[in-house]
Amino acid sequence: MRKHIVLHPVLFAVFPVLFLLAHNVGDFPVLAAAKPAAVAVAIACILWGGLRLVAGTWTKAALIVSLFILLATSSTHIADRLWRMDATIAGVNLIGPRMVGIALIAIAVGTAAMVVRTKRNLAGVTKALNVVSACLLIAPVFTIARAHAREFGKRPFVQMVADLPAASIATRAPARRPHIFYIVLDGYSRPDNIAAIYGHDDSDLTKFLVSRGFKVAPHATTNYAFTFASLASTLNMRYLDDMSSPENKNTRARDISIELVAHNRVRTLLAGQGYKLVSFLTGFYATEIKDADMLLGDPWQLGEFEEGILRTAVAMPDSTKVSQERRRVLYEFEKLPELAKSQEPLFVIAHIMSPHPPYVFGKDGGPSGIREYYWTRTGDRLIGPRRITRSQDEQFYRDQVSFVNEKAARAIDGILANSKVDPIIIVQADHGHSAFLDHRSIENTYLADRMSILAAYHLPLGGDRVIYDAMTPVNSFRLILNYYFGTSFAKLPDRNYFIFLEGSARFVDVTARIGSPADREVYERLRNKDYFDMPGDKAVAMAASSSAE
Repeated sequence: MRKHIVLHPVLFAVFPVLFLLAHNVGDFPVLAAAKPAAVAVAIACILWGGLRLVAGTWTKAALIVSLFILLATSSTHIADRLWRMDATIAGVNLIGPRMVGIALIAIAVGTAAMVVRTKRNLAGVTKALNVVSACLLIAPVFTIARAHAREFGKRPFVQMVADLPAASIATRAPARRPHIFYIVLDGYSRPDNIAAIYGHDDSDLTKFLVSRGFKVAPHATTNYAFTFASLASTLNMRYLDDMSSPENKNTRARDISIELVAHNRVRTLLAGQGYKLVSFLTGFYATEIKDADMLLGDPWQLGEFEEGILRTAVAMPDSTKVSQERRRVLYEFEKLPELAKSQEPLFVIAHIMSPHPPYVFGKDGGPSGIREYYWTRTGDRLIGPRRITRSQDEQFYRDQVSFVNEKAARAIDGILANSKVDPIIIVQADHGHSAFLDHRSIENTYLADRMSILAAYHLPLGGDRVIYDAMTPVNSFRLILNYYFGTSFAKLPDRNYFIFLEGSARFVDVTARIGSPADREVYERLRNKDYFDMPGDKAVAMAASSSAE
């Protein structure tokens, strides 16, 4: 009998990985797909070998494996489409995820049994599946290759933005170099906004920080409305004008951070002063510094790309996602005091993905009470039909802020207690909250909330004198490094930019609009509405979108 090559189980296994990479081609490097692709192939091959014992032939086993892969990777999409039909009786959804899962398992088992018992020659089916699986890979491979070919030969962002100017030359250093902790509490709005907008008295945190020697900037705002640009700007001590230049007209906004956060100016300067860089596995790829001197976190914990595969291709239980996110956040808070015991000076970048969604903590640290896991969706991508209302978002946010306050206070006390030299500690948000954030519209976003941030500085030896009330992050390290290391960075104008995430990087200066009558009108218009102002069809479509910040 003529033998035929069987490729389809391996190709079907790789497809979801390449498909996700192609749809997020500007967000992750190709190497991000290497590990999950290898794991997918390994699992497919193990199943193939195991089912060979049951099915009797490699060909039949391959057909069963491909069937299982196709059903598993389409289960979430099928469940989502059926769920939107909302076939409920007495409040019970008859075609919810559980019922869909049972139906798919029944189909898989029944079809597998038919394959095992068939006496037909399956060579034709095998050839057809080889062709189909190979054709499926053409589009994502082409998309990935075209995107990277377009970037070939461009001057890397790390060279454009992170090159050290003459002003970065250190002319002195403290007699005993203090640890430097840069703690980013993602999405933490300014305390006065949390009180005025969300009805939560956050004065206890401010009082705690002041009692521990911090200076709080009462009118602090972020330079950029989204995490990746905010951190890239802060750590490179400059604005990101290059991203809007003609040379980078095809560059997506999030491309900025992967290189610029990893190879930032502050890191380079402090390395020259003998500092070791510490970073964490946060689950947010764009701000994970893979080549840090110390990269902390559970190596078996899923990263952002791997979690994306499971979220979109496999029915991963919400409880598993919530548990993983809780462990990540708690690990960072608990590890910070331990780092302060180090005998060598450390520059610690701790990007903590809270109180930003997902809402996984109640105010006492228990479950948040939210029914579904919405990953890092915010603003109009979270608040909408079939998701949550604005009032629910505000309540979940208040509770998570309360818990973060308690953990942050413990971590700060631990850092101060364990440090032999009084440390430099920057506690700063990357941006504010998102209950009034429309990703696609400045006119539908309350900028005074999104752009206002918590910013507190523990600067020993009189360093707090460089902090001023309306200081923005772009100037934080400029002034701090000048004070402690004798650099000569000039203070930059404090400006604020909204970013449009889709397409090429596009920044809009909104400095004058923040808190203006037009900005306040947005808040007054939206504050008593469950959802954002938009046509119903668009609201449903956006609520169902799988996009995340």
